Amino acid sequence: VISNWCDVERVQPIKRTDNEMLIKMGLENKIVFSFVGNFGRVQGIQNMLDAALAVDNEDFALLFVGDGAMRPAIEAHIDANRSGNVYYAGTHPASSENSFLNACDVAVVSLGQGMYGLGVPSKSYHNMAAAKPLLLIGDARSEIGRVISEHDIGWIVEPDDAGQLTAMFEKVCAESTFD
Repeated sequence: VISNWCDVERVQPIKRTDNEMLIKMGLENKIVFSFVGNFGRVQGIQNMLDAALAVDNEDFALLFVGDGAMRPAIEAHIDANRSGNVYYAGTHPASSENSFLNACDVAVVSLGQGMYGLGVPSKSYHNMAAAKPLLLIGDARSEIGRVISEHDIGWIVEPDDAGQLTAMFEKVCAESTFD
């Protein structure tokens, strides 16, 4: 068994005003939710895209950083919704991990329906090292769901429910106190 971990010397919080990725992408004045890592088929990427499309808040942005099987769906969504709120920042080397992990206000962690007990998204630990609240799209009984609930470090929505996710995106934006 190999425990999940993060190098907390390498990943630390930085001010969003100092984040080069946010500035380069013109997102410094948005409330940014980011999904970083593998865009696999079990992460519920289409659910996130559907939810983002329905968000009615001009301050909302959903940022993807990484690569995977669902990247073409993300790029197609962005192409079809040019004035939209979904952004793709490409892939970046591990040496810039601190920058891309801090390029958000809320870190999105997800596992699709039926994935309970089959894995723990290790990105959660990296996002927590960057002091980002987590939005789990997954089973509340999961390890990450329990950590979020026990330590009050984010929100949980069920997988494959775009309406519930849209409502949560809007709620977090409306209650935002991010700097």
